[in-house]
Formats: sequence, C-alpha cells, structure tokens
Amino acid sequence: MRKNHPNTPKREPKLDKHGTRKDLHASNDGKQKNNRRALSTKLRITLIIALFIGLLLASQLQRLPIAFFVYYIVMSLITFICYAIDKRAAQQDSWRISESRLHWLSLLGGWPGAMLGQQHLRHKSSKRSFRVILWLTVFINVSLLGALMSPQGQALLTQLGVNSSRFAP
Repeated sequence: MRKNHPNTPKREPKLDKHGTRKDLHASNDGKQKNNRRALSTKLRITLIIALFIGLLLASQLQRLPIAFFVYYIVMSLITFICYAIDKRAAQQDSWRISESRLHWLSLLGGWPGAMLGQQHLRHKSSKRSFRVILWLTVFINVSLLGALMSPQGQALLTQLGVNSSRFAP
C-alpha cells in the first residue's frame, strides 16, 4: 500500500452534480447495473417464451402452420451457434462472422438465439449500436409475424399455398 508523503497535497473527493461524493455511489452503480441486467434477462426470456407459445397457439388456431414454430427453433439454434463460433473466434483472434450476417440471421427469425447468445455467451452485448440493431430486427420480425396473422396476411398465406389448415393435425 502506498503511503502519502507529508508534502503531497490531499486530493479533494470528486463530487457529482448533486454535490455528493462520487465514490459513495460506486457500490450503488454496480447494484443498479446488476438490476438492469437482471431486468434485461427477464425481458428477453419473456419475449422468447411468448414467441414460442404464440407460435404454438397460432398453429393450434390454424393461423400459422406448425412449420413456423419449427423454423424459429432451427433459425434460433443456427444463430446461437454462430454467436458461439464468433465468440470463440474473437477470443482466439481468428476469422470472425460479420455483424451484418449476425443481424441477417436475427432478422430471418433467429433473434431468440441471438438474444440467448448475447446473454449466455456475453457476446456482442456491450456494443450499443449492435444491440439497437438487434432490437430493431426483433421489432421488424414480430411485426411481420403479427401481419401474417391478420386477415390480409392470412389471404397472402393462402395465395402462396401456405394455408395453415393444410398443416393442422
């Protein structure tokens, strides 16, 4: 431990905008960060569970074929694996998967795997621009799913020959 010399001036503690010492808030900042992370984790898990329950329910109500459920599972697994591969490549300083490719995988239905990859692998979770684009892909994806379940979306699925009643058990 370093000792202060008698002729070294004492530093005044830094104050925040409210006039209180910043070092007093250091422990609270860590707690707040952990609380935000826990809230973020709960939100992500809730969204993912809601998606898959919604897809199963839409299949049972013959609004979407069960193939949509399977598709989201497969795309999520592929995306999660890509996050794991990219995380390992980042640690080994080798060839990486481009961010645009990870975003395309999310947009094409792999966003649950991307969210789990960010959370579980702690990969691509600190870069704000990446997180914003991921949430944008989630919004676009969920909006398109909602549109497919509308009467116009149902008519489009019928025109495309993806009538969900053909796939119902």
